[in-house]
Amino acid sequence: MTAKTGVLKRLVRSAIALPTRTGTTAALKAKHLGLDADAQMKIMSKQGRPVFGVEMKVVDDAGQAQPHDGKSMGELLVRGPWIVSGYFEDAEATAAAVDKDGWFHTGDVVTIDTDGYMQIVDRRKELNFATAGLSRLILWRRPPNYLWDPRLEAVIRDFVAQWQDPVTGFFGAIYLIDGRRVRTVDLSLTFHMARYLEGRIGYWPELIDTLLAIRDERYPYGWLDENGLSNHNNYDVAVLFQLGWPQMRPDQRRRAAEDLGRLTDWCLNTAIAPDGAIRARAPSESLPESYYFAIAFLDTVGYFEPARRFWTQRPFPEAPAVRERLARQLLTLPQSYPMVRMARERLSGSR
Repeated sequence: MTAKTGVLKRLVRSAIALPTRTGTTAALKAKHLGLDADAQMKIMSKQGRPVFGVEMKVVDDAGQAQPHDGKSMGELLVRGPWIVSGYFEDAEATAAAVDKDGWFHTGDVVTIDTDGYMQIVDRRKELNFATAGLSRLILWRRPPNYLWDPRLEAVIRDFVAQWQDPVTGFFGAIYLIDGRRVRTVDLSLTFHMARYLEGRIGYWPELIDTLLAIRDERYPYGWLDENGLSNHNNYDVAVLFQLGWPQMRPDQRRRAAEDLGRLTDWCLNTAIAPDGAIRARAPSESLPESYYFAIAFLDTVGYFEPARRFWTQRPFPEAPAVRERLARQLLTLPQSYPMVRMARERLSGSR
């Protein structure tokens, strides 16, 4: 054994295993102590096993649990008393990240081996929340009176301008594969960046062409979840159409109007029952979230307010009655929930 190897072994064995942000620790198990330094370091280079009180699982795009075999990849979900329960003053981000069963959707693509050690291989959603959080903090000044260097605003705006793909108009994770940069088309990231910059981004014609082209693809690279349409994804799409409308070509406006009409009809006839109850919910959506996104979609397309119908002159004479039925259903939900409060504000026009 060389002096270098001996030092490495002592460092590995004496290392203090600190919990990570996902509630894991890279501490070795007793059976690993007999391994050589390289094998031990390979284990400890992973993000680790869950600490006491934390549950951890991997799910595929359809939400199905994946085996802990060290090979099957999927999104990491965690829950427990030490895990984040939401995002500060951002009910929408919380709804997107924490499902009705309390699982926090980290957005990290991981594997978990047979000993329970988790290893991260991708962090798409972390990029989403980090950029959205910075934009909200610096560009929207939320929360107010937060102290940050004013020079950061120019840095953020320059970063966004360089990040946007001039070919697709979309924002997305960029991967380096065999020395080649590969850009992804990400509906959620693009929605957040366009919304936080209030539409002041470039390449709108390219963005709209891409948005129309991915209508039949799976989220986050398209409009559909595992069950088809959802009010949450439809809301993202409607906001992008609304923000991009002034810069659309006539053919884009025609196609966008057709799709908005189709999404509106689906919301009214499939997602919402005659009594105003929500009957079409995404698998991970809580009931308050499902009401919020249905109402947010209808509000965005101007269903309740004719002056906001940027895409059509179509009348909706039943809108006042639908609004009243939705308002009655909201009264059956816990009024202290942030999503319920936001849904009431949308419904009343006081957003």
